Amino acid sequence: MPAVVLGVVDIGTNTTRLLVAEVEAEKLRPLLQRRHFIAPREAAIDEVARLVEREANAARAAGAEELIAVGTAAIRRLPEARRLARLCERLGIGGLRVLSEADEARFAFLGATRSEPGELPDVVAVADVGGGSTELVVGSPREGPGWWASRPLGSRALTERALHSDPPSGEQLAAARNAAARRLARVEPPPCELALAVGGCAASLGRLSGGSLDRGSIGELFELLLEDDSVTVGNRLGIAPQRVRLLPAALAVYEAICELVPEPLRIARGGIREGLLLDRAHERAAL
Repeated sequence: MPAVVLGVVDIGTNTTRLLVAEVEAEKLRPLLQRRHFIAPREAAIDEVARLVEREANAARAAGAEELIAVGTAAIRRLPEARRLARLCERLGIGGLRVLSEADEARFAFLGATRSEPGELPDVVAVADVGGGSTELVVGSPREGPGWWASRPLGSRALTERALHSDPPSGEQLAAARNAAARRLARVEPPPCELALAVGGCAASLGRLSGGSLDRGSIGELFELLLEDDSVTVGNRLGIAPQRVRLLPAALAVYEAICELVPEPLRIARGGIREGLLLDRAHERAAL
């Protein structure tokens, strides 16, 4: 497969992210990565569209031959999603692709498994904890997903539901952990040998935990993140306060996931965006 430079703008519940990468022979080399904390529910559609336009210009300047714009859980529930799609069309992006839960699961699995160095076991789980939903996928790194489940459980949704103060109280944290456990109580993934964690919160948590998560390290991270308010903790740890505010909820979800898959969860190097670009490069090669 010849090398191609592609870009993706991912409009998520917590952040809008840009990834531009060179893809060749199932390998991906990032050229440009950017992140903006902007939630479509809170920002006006015109503001989101202007951000997408700026990111599209940055992607083209970085050499992207084609740019994809996608939305996940927040866009699936956004009443003005069609208007945002029309605005993206006017920008010459080709519209906005709203990913289904099944799409999120497939691309997260592809991006996570193909971005990992070395050999992977025959059966791998990928846990993608986003802002508005959580996908758990099990399958073969060679053949793709064989099982998946999605729940409307994410770091922003759970923060807004249960973690009202900054930092959250012990009672609020207990409520969040109970809510996460209840949401995932009936999820029964097939047995696997390794679990990978993906998503923006996973990457931040990996920096603090040495690249993996288990119930022991999650307990330690709860203590670290709840010592003070998100601005103070963020400044001390070098993590954006907006992200710090969401990390306790993400930890509660990963804690519940640890009941379902082998520990520790390894923080993956790739996720949905990498999976999208790998998939699109294969489509282009097949034309």
